[in-house]
Amino acid sequence: MSSSGQVWVVRGRPDARACRRGALHLAAPPSSTVAGGHAAAGGAGSTGLRRNPARTARDRDAAVPNILYVAYIVNRTEDGRTEAGKTEAGKTEAGKDGGPASGASGRRAAHVRDTRRALLDTARRLFTRDGFQGTRTEEVAEQAGLTRGALYHHFRDKEDLFRAVHEEVVAEVAPLLWRRSSDPSTSAWTLFRANSEIYLEAACSDESYRQIVLIDGPAVLGWQYLSERGNGPTDKIAEYLRDAVDEGVLRPQPIDPLAHLLSALGTESAMYVAHAEDPEEARRQINECYERLLAGLVVPDASATAADSAEREAVAH
Repeated sequence: MSSSGQVWVVRGRPDARACRRGALHLAAPPSSTVAGGHAAAGGAGSTGLRRNPARTARDRDAAVPNILYVAYIVNRTEDGRTEAGKTEAGKTEAGKDGGPASGASGRRAAHVRDTRRALLDTARRLFTRDGFQGTRTEEVAEQAGLTRGALYHHFRDKEDLFRAVHEEVVAEVAPLLWRRSSDPSTSAWTLFRANSEIYLEAACSDESYRQIVLIDGPAVLGWQYLSERGNGPTDKIAEYLRDAVDEGVLRPQPIDPLAHLLSALGTESAMYVAHAEDPEEARRQINECYERLLAGLVVPDASATAADSAEREAVAH
């Protein structure tokens, strides 16, 4: 715009200085007629700028719509950026303050937990009833009210599902074990005897423990996996035996093979009692044989002391 109020329209791309913000470049109007009767045409030898001679004084003093349009576009762009920033900030604040975004995330997490829980509970029931080989993933998903896709979203395959169930069943027995932290004066041999009874009781009374941990566990997961876990019955037995040797209750001897022998003894004892016609009588017979075997491991001078200590602990608990 000139000082006299005349409007100059640039043919082609306008100079960036035409927009003070410098971020918007408008293409030239498609026709030669500009709003308000301003014509833009370039003749030969012209500089690309041309004045419309037909403009009246009144026209020269009128508002210039094309410049206002440029300002409108620039402002609208900036306003849009501002609103977009406000929207994103609002989403962030909603997540921080426990708003709708946070609530949706919480519902999704709850749905994931519920789905996994349904699969584990159903798989445990079927693994206990039918064993690993007799359980099909299709049946697990169907009885859980889910699809196979949901099952494989949480577990790679049937073995992965079995491993998760196995870990839960084993973990249920752990809180029942006696620990030296509750009574530092308790000997390692006493802990071994007491916890052997707990494992035997779990195997005899808990069908899931017997089928999933004792029968299918070694076959499905493998001896190497169970040995490396570090929190199974065999590992605890080895820990008790080492401490008992240090305390002078047991004779020095190879600990790892002895731990595996005692673990196998406990497993077979549990299977015998669980399948006996008279479980109570079978349990009494197993305990009698077990006592005689363990008596041969104890140092003679410490045998009576260990037996008395075990008896006192059993009465106390």
